[in-house]
Amino acid sequence: MDKSPKLYNDKLESYYRIPTVKDNDFCVTDQPICINCTGYSQYNCTVCGDSLRKDFYCIYLTQGEISVKYPFQKTMHAGDMVIFSPNISYKYTGIKPFSYYWIHFSGSCARQFLSSCEIKVNEIIHPGISENLLIALKKIMNTFKNRKLFWESISISELIRFFAETGKAISRNNEKKNITTEMEKVATYIQSNISKVFSVNELAKEQHMSVSSFRNKFKEYAGMSPQEYINTVRLGEASRLLITTDTSILNIATICGYNDPMYFSRIFRNKTGQSPREYRKNFQINSND
Repeated sequence: MDKSPKLYNDKLESYYRIPTVKDNDFCVTDQPICINCTGYSQYNCTVCGDSLRKDFYCIYLTQGEISVKYPFQKTMHAGDMVIFSPNISYKYTGIKPFSYYWIHFSGSCARQFLSSCEIKVNEIIHPGISENLLIALKKIMNTFKNRKLFWESISISELIRFFAETGKAISRNNEKKNITTEMEKVATYIQSNISKVFSVNELAKEQHMSVSSFRNKFKEYAGMSPQEYINTVRLGEASRLLITTDTSILNIATICGYNDPMYFSRIFRNKTGQSPREYRKNFQINSND
């Protein structure tokens, strides 16, 4: 459990399945899944937590940082989550100010359920700050607080929803990271091969994507369409060559992937407001002033 001095600005809520039993540290085996206790902690001071329990311990950090000492060493940030498994010693230090929701749970199918949601234990996972997760957690706390008819069953259904949403959020974030990595590779390829003539269709095919999907993913990554990015990179290099070398405009067009010098001049003017020749001449005039 958390060990810290109380401050007036702290906000601590704790709800227990069996209020008369300290800590509710149970290993439930006669139910598929069961919540032992849950709550919300908000601290404006540095707090250390350490324990060894019989149940799972889920921490969902919503503000600040938590430095985990063991069973691994890593820092959690807002939107991160960790689930310590039963009979594993854990220790962490919350860095002020910080806040988190927490749940202790167990059950004969608890580990299997986490696995089915592709949620790993004893390591930091990254679902991010999610409204769906916060809604489920608040409903769990409210059912424990009010203890109305069928409150335990309702809280368990919300816990299932919480972990299902966590699994989906992690999957979305992983997919986004993978897409970012793939688009970074495409951008690097474009930058390294500006003299090559290639089409957006070819780039999409290399990524095993449809053209429309590739365009959307690349625009999400770069803030512009693939063709706009290609032209931006090529024209940037053309501008550099125009002002730093005496290379002919025809050669610069070829080096930058434009086989048609007229098209190169037209697209360069559209981008800069000047023809390549005017751009070079004006730079030389300004440099001599």
